[in-house]
Amino acid sequence: MSTAAKRVAAYAIVFVLAASAVLIIFARRAAHRNRVAAATIVTQQPAAASETQENSDSTAEQSSDNQTPSDTTAVQADNTSENQPDAETNSAPVAVSENPLKGRTIFVSKGCVKCHSVWGVGGKLGPDLSRAGMGRSFLQISGLLWSHSPRMVELMEQRGVPRPTFTPDEMGELVSYLYYLNYFNEPGDAVSGRALFSEKGCVMCHSVGGIAGTVASPLDKYHEYASPLFLAQGMWNQGSRMASTVRTHGMIDPALRGKDIADIAAYVRGQAFGNNSGQKLMSPGNPISGQRLFTDKGCVRCHSIFATGGKVGPDLARKDLFESATEISGAMWNHGPQMWAKMQQTGIPKPSFSANELADVISYLYFVRYTDEAGNGENGRRLFEQRGCAECHTIGQGEKIGPDLGTSKAARSSVGLTAAMWNHAPIMEKLTQAKRLPWPKFESDEMRDLVEFIKLSNTHPRERTRQ
Repeated sequence: MSTAAKRVAAYAIVFVLAASAVLIIFARRAAHRNRVAAATIVTQQPAAASETQENSDSTAEQSSDNQTPSDTTAVQADNTSENQPDAETNSAPVAVSENPLKGRTIFVSKGCVKCHSVWGVGGKLGPDLSRAGMGRSFLQISGLLWSHSPRMVELMEQRGVPRPTFTPDEMGELVSYLYYLNYFNEPGDAVSGRALFSEKGCVMCHSVGGIAGTVASPLDKYHEYASPLFLAQGMWNQGSRMASTVRTHGMIDPALRGKDIADIAAYVRGQAFGNNSGQKLMSPGNPISGQRLFTDKGCVRCHSIFATGGKVGPDLARKDLFESATEISGAMWNHGPQMWAKMQQTGIPKPSFSANELADVISYLYFVRYTDEAGNGENGRRLFEQRGCAECHTIGQGEKIGPDLGTSKAARSSVGLTAAMWNHAPIMEKLTQAKRLPWPKFESDEMRDLVEFIKLSNTHPRERTRQ
């Protein structure tokens, strides 16, 4: 073989080996992305993976291992300000569990899952309850359950399925779970995230998987974090520095809407270098701890909850501000430059978050609107008469066909009354049929107004907090 032929053969071998190496790399990257996509669905879809999320509760107790990557730690908010409202003045979301996913156990053990599905997982006899709690308060969800009770009783009797009963605590856990189902909305979409990463200008400063900008640190370290709230936490902690860099390079602050953060986080997980072993999860957030952090981090100095707190920013109990955890994260980012400037102007240290802290605060803000404000007692009185409640019940005049709601222990709280109404619905349905009365249905805030009237008329000690 001539020297030229040998040289050509050598080049051919090198080319084949190089091509094989490239194919192996792409195959590994593709496999990694598939694993990440599966993990994204599992960790962000509450119904399909409640057990996985419940096991992640221990992450709230861990320290630096689960802390969102951060190059610097901002100064903590000054908790000694005499202008800072006491934590006790904020309205805690009563009847909300420290772990909102706890109600999933009740949903299964009481047999709800046999007829109803959540995100497509479960029975098909009744409607999928994924969206049942979206934008609704506790008593609005309770009204929904009550209004559809006759149909549920009928189907259970036809199939010989015993109707479950609930204690007030169980009812509170179950309704909290139904409300929590829209906490993350839908799982993030990596394809949309890739487009957003470019459109929002992230690509100008950050690289993922060795591709894109070099101005700021690569985002590959986020591949191991399943929840988009880890990325949101890192963005908040580094936000003021990022805003300065954006201005320096003449760029426009990117605005994030809907589930943009979840989509970007999904793209980062799929594109980043590294494998998916040992993926760190974030618990769904503890709203009770979040209420405390809302005060400790100084949020209450500028923002109010149901008109209690600071007046610099909007009241965060407003229902028109956001509907999910990702929307809350996006709102924090979008208004970050204004907030940081105001903090600097007023001498308030910018708070930073670590471990599960931001998830706790966001969970608190999400559940604040789940708590009902006081209803209209006069409208409740009219509903009590118009919907036929007075046919069977009295208020402070002794038992009639049903118990006197003016002295009933169950009527002392919204949760207790909701549980009692559910447990006695089959009996009440038979009585309404015997009296040829239509089944009373409650829409919008009608249940809240009715409960307010009953609670105001109840002679037992009343609950002092909302709901």
